[in-house]
Parts: sequence; structure tokens; C-alpha cells
Amino acid sequence: MVQVPDASRSFPGRVPRPRPDLSRFERVAQNESVGALASEPLVESVGSPVAAGVVVASIVLTASVVPLLVQLPHDPSASGASAGLLAWLAVGVAGAVLIDRHSNVALGWACVLAAATPLGLTLAGRWWLRSDPAGPPVVRAAEALGPWALLALAAPMLTCIARRRPNRAERRWRVWTIAACAATLLVSTAIWLVWSPGAYGATSAIGLLAVATVIGTSAVVTQPRPVIEPLVDVALVVIGVALAAGSGALMLGLARQERVIAPEVSSALATGATAVLLVPSMWWLRREFLARRYGTGVLSDEDVAALTADLSSTTDPRELLVKAGAMITAASGVAETQLVLDEVEVPEGWDGWRLVIGDEFVGTMLVRPSHVGGLEARQTRWCRQLQPTVALVARAVTLAVDARHARDDVARQRDAERSRMLADLHDDLGPVLAGMSMRVQAARDVHHLPELDALAVDLAACRQDLRRIVAGLGPGPLVVGDLSSALERLVASFDTGRAAQVTLDAVAAPMIDASTAVVVYRVVAEGITNALKHARPSRVTVRVVAGEAVLRATVTDDGVGGDMIPGMGLASLRDRAAEIGGTLHWTSVEPTGTALVLEVPVPCT
Repeated sequence: MVQVPDASRSFPGRVPRPRPDLSRFERVAQNESVGALASEPLVESVGSPVAAGVVVASIVLTASVVPLLVQLPHDPSASGASAGLLAWLAVGVAGAVLIDRHSNVALGWACVLAAATPLGLTLAGRWWLRSDPAGPPVVRAAEALGPWALLALAAPMLTCIARRRPNRAERRWRVWTIAACAATLLVSTAIWLVWSPGAYGATSAIGLLAVATVIGTSAVVTQPRPVIEPLVDVALVVIGVALAAGSGALMLGLARQERVIAPEVSSALATGATAVLLVPSMWWLRREFLARRYGTGVLSDEDVAALTADLSSTTDPRELLVKAGAMITAASGVAETQLVLDEVEVPEGWDGWRLVIGDEFVGTMLVRPSHVGGLEARQTRWCRQLQPTVALVARAVTLAVDARHARDDVARQRDAERSRMLADLHDDLGPVLAGMSMRVQAARDVHHLPELDALAVDLAACRQDLRRIVAGLGPGPLVVGDLSSALERLVASFDTGRAAQVTLDAVAAPMIDASTAVVVYRVVAEGITNALKHARPSRVTVRVVAGEAVLRATVTDDGVGGDMIPGMGLASLRDRAAEIGGTLHWTSVEPTGTALVLEVPVPCT
């Protein structure tokens, strides 16, 4: 049963989880007025450890790197190995950002201390290389040490390795940080060994900027992508570039062999054309990789059509919530999805999303992530994207459930009215007919008149018809037994010495609910009555068999057949069958006769 949600528990998107206590400054900014904010002592914020750490980090960076901004641009000897020293400033700034945001203070201090490398080189050049007065001390030390000047990158690497119990995001940023530092050291060393000091300086500057970018981004992005995804992107780019370059080289060779004018132009055109043709293919491969990993993030038109079509055929509309949950699981790449038409407490290890249409709460979408660290950023985006569509599905199911309850209420009211009519017929008309029969029998004993004999026969027929009408209005046998025994008693009640024989061929009905049993009983009773009254049969056969999901009740006669015009009884029963999701129809049988067929779903209790 759908419960009315508590209006006091409102949240815009996801079901809220406990949040850490906010600082005083944040609480004032969120919950209090501007005047209260102005009255807060800002000195408290400046005097906090985070602010003090940022000040100290700024002093270290100023003393270490800022003098290079004045010295190196004006020194012609600074174009070699010392060209990358200015990039240490970016590493230090990234560390200061970490300290300021209090996300990874240890790594931030490691970056700030590593950024003091230019200061260490200056001191080394002044005292260690005192005998070589040519050029500034920092330039002389950088040219003398080469890649050894980058050993300070070991500080952030060791800090990342030493961090205990990191969460999923921290583990991913640790991989990227260590990879960036290690790649800078290895590539710069290789360039130093095989190339010129100038190339080494440029390479080390690019590497340090890459390290700073990774560390600075880790302070802002709380949910980094899995490591494999950027690697796949890089692999696709490398494959595309290699194919385009190979196409250009092949064209260049062919053009030179055939002595084509301006072979370089033909090679460039081939390279560009290959790159343009490869971009859609590479983009499709990337999209397919992400779709297999996280789903498409949308419900297709076929999915929506299947859900809406099942609203009319499903016995319990809430079964659609299970099907919709499976579709959402496939579309978002999560481990499991549950849809609840109520506001529930989010279980541990799950994420909850409120389903709202306008201002009306319609349900909750519970999502269990496929990773213990929670939903990926893309999965969160997919869930938010699916949220409106899922809300419409939940609303449709709610309306279907309400409609089913309304139909049940109407059926109960109709049964109550039928019971009242039954009581009136049984208590009022029954005794009157019985009294008339007794008076006619008494008159027959005194006066042997043919008219009295005919009247006695008519009264007996009226009482028989009354019993059948009462049985149709309220199937009393169902109250004291199951459907099989009730049908046996019903068929036996038609054994009145008529020429037509009524038989029960087979009954294989499971324990079904009361509303379905009543409909089956009444259809059988109406079918037998109509056959005996209108078809002049010699045999009427009743067969009730339940399949996997459908119960079929058939009343077949071998009468005159022909077109069958439904009366009020059959029309009413057809409506009752539709109310429980079934159908009632009739057809001719060979060689003669008619079959009344009822098919209803089997909601086992």
C-alpha cells in the first residue's frame, strides 16, 4: 500500500546522509543572516592552522622561486638545464592549494618542500661550486647535477605511498601522482643522457607542470575517473596518431617513387584525411567502452513501451517496479536497483534518490553501487539523468495500484449488494413460493383438476429457477469450500431429470483468490443456464484447467449453435472478468454447439 510521505522530510535529489560538522564560518554562511556573518570574528579563521600553513608555504615559495623570476630571464646562460626550474613554482602552488583546502595536508607540505629545490640549488652553487665563478650559482648547480635536481619529487611520491587507509578517490590520485613524478624523473633522465641540456630543461619543465596539474586537480576533483579510462583515451589517441602518421609516410613513399610533384603535400593530405576518418571510429570505440562499463544512461523507447504495455496485462502493477529496476541497473551500470513507492531509510552501502513529479513525492530509487567506494561520477550523472523518467514510471505504477484498489472496492460493494438481494429473495420470495406450493398441493388432494397439476409444475419450476438465481447472485458453496467442490455441487444442482446431461469434465484449479473464484463460478453457472435454456443440448461439459499463468474455464454444449447475443448476465460477467485482467468470449464448435470461454490470470495466494 502506498503511504503518504512525511512532508517535513524533503530533499531535492539524493536521500541525505550524515554530513560532517561544519565550521563556524560555514554555518554562519548557510544558516544565518548577513548581519550575523559580519559579527563573526574573522581573526579566528586567519589564526586557524590551515591559514597559517598557507602563509608559511607562501613564504617558502617566495624565498625559493621568486628570485628566479628576476634572475633567469636576464641571464643568457639560463637556457640549458636550469630552464625548468621555474616550473617548481607550479608544484609549490599546487601544494599550497592542498594545504588550504585541507584535503591532503601531508602531500601539500611535501610539494611545498620539494618546490624549495631552486633555493637548495642556489646554496649548492654558491658553496659547493665556489671554485667555478662563471654564471649564477643556481645555473651552475643545475648544469652540474642534471636529473639529480629532480630527486625532490621523491617527497610527494613517498608521502602518497605512506598514506594509510586511503579511500577510493585518494588511491586513484595516489596512482596518478606517483605515475607523474616517476615519468618526469625517468623521461628527464633519458633526455639528459641522450640529448642536450636544453632539451632536458624543457622536458623537466613539462614534467613538473604535469605533476602540478595532477596535484592541483586532486584538490578540486573529489571523484576522479578510474585509471583505466584515461589510459584507454590515451591508447586511442596514440593508435589514431600512429595510423595517420603511417598513412602519411606510406603516401610520401609512394609519391616519391612515382615522382609526384610536391610529395610532402600529398603526404600531409593523406595524414589529415586519415585523421578525419579515424576520429568517428575512435569516438565510437570510446563510447562503446564506456557503455559496456557504465551503461548508456537512458531508457530506450522500447523499454518505455514495454513498461507501459505491461501496465494493462500485469496482474500486480508493482511487478513493473522490478522490471524497471532491472532496466535502470543495465542503463547505469550499478549492481542493483530497487524502486519503492514510499520514503524509506537508505540501507548501508546503498544510495537513495527521491522521485518527485512537480512537488509530489512518488517514491524512492535505491541504488547499490558496483564498487564499495560508491557510485562513479558518471554513474551519479546517469542516475540523476534517469531520475525524472523513473519518477514517471513510479507514478504510473502508483496510479495502477490505486485503480486496482478502486476496482476491488467496487467489486466488494457489488458483492454486498448482491448479498442483500440474495437475502431478500431467500427470505421474502422463497417462503411465499413455498406457501403457494403447499396450498396448491392441498387443493390437489381435494380437487383433482388438471389446472392445479399444471400450477404445481409451474411453481416447482419457479422455485428451481429461484435457486439458480440465488446461486448466481451469491455462490454460497465457495464460502464453505474451494472452487472444485463448489463447481461439483453446482453441476449436481442441474441434475433434475432433464434430457440434457451436465458433466464436469476436469477441474485443475489452484488455490486462487476469492474474486477470481467468484468470477469463474458465476461464468460456469451462467454458461450452463444459457445452454439449457436456449441451445436445446443433449450434453453440456464444464472444464476448468490452469496453465502456467492463465486459468481457462470452458462451458461447451452440443446444441443448435449459431450466433450468440449476450444478455445482461454475460455482459456483466464480461465486465467482471475484465476487472481482474481476464477475458470472456464465446465461439462455435463443430459440428454444432457453442463454447463459452473465460481466461483469467492466476494470482496464486
